Amino acid sequence: MTITGKRLSKNEGKEGDTTYVEESSDEIFRSIELPTEINTAKISATLKDGVLNIQLPKVESPKSKSVEQQAA
Repeated sequence: MTITGKRLSKNEGKEGDTTYVEESSDEIFRSIELPTEINTAKISATLKDGVLNIQLPKVESPKSKSVEQQAA
């Protein structure tokens, strides 16, 4: 899984006859190896108050069939 993002900030101010503007940006890059296969159709992510919440549901494995053994 790879997460990328960019944060921009701009600060403007005025002191007397002087106006100043400060701009900055940060790039975020994270790569994480997941231990199991993920269902990419059901991934969801939310960003609230600076916290990223990601839900990654596992791929459902097919249910195994029980096999009856017969004596020979």
